[in-house]
Amino acid sequence: MKKTLAKKNLGQNFLISDLVIDQIIKYLSIEDNQNIIEIGPGRGAISFHIFNKTKNYFGIEKDQDMLKYLYPKIDEKNIILDDILKINFSSLFEEKFKLVGNIPYNISSKILEKIVDNREKFISVYLMIQKEVADRIVAQEGRKAYGRLSIFIQIFFEVEILFEIPPECFSPKPKVVSSFIKLVPRKEISYDIKDYESFSNFVKKIFNSRRKKIANNINVPKKFSNPLLQERAEDLSINKIVMLYNLINNYG
Repeated sequence: MKKTLAKKNLGQNFLISDLVIDQIIKYLSIEDNQNIIEIGPGRGAISFHIFNKTKNYFGIEKDQDMLKYLYPKIDEKNIILDDILKINFSSLFEEKFKLVGNIPYNISSKILEKIVDNREKFISVYLMIQKEVADRIVAQEGRKAYGRLSIFIQIFFEVEILFEIPPECFSPKPKVVSSFIKLVPRKEISYDIKDYESFSNFVKKIFNSRRKKIANNINVPKKFSNPLLQERAEDLSINKIVMLYNLINNYG
């Protein structure tokens, strides 16, 4: 079979390392007939291993040219030709499922946003992503990588970087190192946030100019005063950011 070239516009980098594939399958720890959804199965590097362990599998593939690799070993009904950003997960599984994928770098933020929005549907999430994005996800206050992404993923998920993947493990080779990460939805959210959309806007504003003090990034009610306003957002823990948001929101 003549191999189809990777498409830049789809951010395709195909995993070719058997060692990395074995590591991923080990970490997935798939139980018999467990529900699995894979983002972008591509040429089936990990898809075939997953399908051998469970038939409760769906691969969401946007590129029709990949079907010739997948159909010989995976039933057609298990491959959904569609954009992951348009998929309604509930139409595939009513019960919780594991999500895994080598996600395109150019839409990683949008996919992570979808994952946050659908957090109650997952047993766990395993992603191959750009190392820089993984570092932002796990970053703590005081680190350069700490920001909006760190806050919103960590509020809803326990996060762990499992291992790094060098460019040589992909074809074509990306220009950056990748990371394989695990997200597990928190059973209880320990932060008092009643309006997440409003909180999201607040976080966006306080990180708008990272080197400025929070007081210079947002408008606060007259006469409202708090020492945290004189801090930079990147130096505040999630707890302190939530506390400041609630103090401002409830003032007066």
